[in-house]
Amino acid sequence: MFHLFSFRGRLSRRAFLKLFIPVYIMQSITTGFILNPPETYSIAFILVPYLLTTLSGISLLVRRLHDIGYSGFLLLIPLFNLYLFLLALFKRGDSGINKYGSGS
Repeated sequence: MFHLFSFRGRLSRRAFLKLFIPVYIMQSITTGFILNPPETYSIAFILVPYLLTTLSGISLLVRRLHDIGYSGFLLLIPLFNLYLFLLALFKRGDSGINKYGSGS
């Protein structure tokens, strides 16, 4: 089972895409509700799923960066994080063991 909220270990490109796409879709839906909330819902019902999908998306990206040999802390650098996201999508992971563990 994949751990959506774990920041440890590595995640292959294929596994990243399988998990990130549904998380991204859920993130987009919850963002839409936050920007245009229905009158019948409390913001708490929208904010909790938004925070959960945000956290899981970040953890998936951090583990994908670990797979290609980069620290997740690099995501904190504005604009460079966009480059890292593209790198995570297209670069092959390190074969064998790197400082973040063995390959998946």
